[in-house]
Amino acid sequence: LGGSTQAVGADFGDEGCSATPEEKRVEQEIGVPLFLDSNATPAERSTLARRIAETYREARDNWDLFDEQFALITYMIVEELDNDFEIGWYNPPTHGLHVSCTEDARYCIEDDALIHELGHAWYFALPSGERQRLREEWSAISNGAYQCSMLEMLFGECEFMKNCEPAGRDLATVSCYATTHLLEDFAETMMFVYIVNNPHRRLPGFPSPQPEFRDYSLQEEPRLTGGIHLFSGTLPRIRQKIELLAEYRAFSERERDYALQQLDAGERGQEE
Repeated sequence: LGGSTQAVGADFGDEGCSATPEEKRVEQEIGVPLFLDSNATPAERSTLARRIAETYREARDNWDLFDEQFALITYMIVEELDNDFEIGWYNPPTHGLHVSCTEDARYCIEDDALIHELGHAWYFALPSGERQRLREEWSAISNGAYQCSMLEMLFGECEFMKNCEPAGRDLATVSCYATTHLLEDFAETMMFVYIVNNPHRRLPGFPSPQPEFRDYSLQEEPRLTGGIHLFSGTLPRIRQKIELLAEYRAFSERERDYALQQLDAGERGQEE
């Protein structure tokens, strides 16, 4: 989840005198209010809005359940990227999505991280009984202890990199960050499924994804994606996690099937 409990404050106004035509167009496209720093210049506001729209379109075009999951979001706040490199967080009580960009919008939250945050929105939208069953079934597969409490996550006191590899093997995670907390494991696994289903992304150790159900131009060079780290001996349980998430409609059946195919292909590549 990440982040603090900051709500929509005075520094993130969307006053009629501040919002630019480009910003209003993007709000209409994404269907939720977009809150930017009211001190930003009109040119900066328009640039930030365009970058958010680019991320939105990329994720929408490469995720089957995007519209259903993004509909859970009630607003977006664009904050300045800080030294902690916090690129996004979801606020469950308000269903708000906080995302980060550099001041010049040269770097903003990317589509894979957006799917991670939608993973949190998806989880909290499940009925309480389903959330409980999912946690129990997931914990039986993970069969280990996550490294951080929710309070440590909220206050940035989680030093998960110190024991990343042993925790990743115990928990069968797809990344170091997924070892922090069960909720992050959900979101990181969803993000992994997104990445291997997106022909515009390339993941080291996996064949370049080109699922027949995605649009892809051969003139485009897939972007190298980092942050995913699968540990040896964990693939059978990662498959179980992917199958479990599909049962709860975290993603579509065809995305599940293609992700499992990619896992099989990656495993064969390691053996050769």
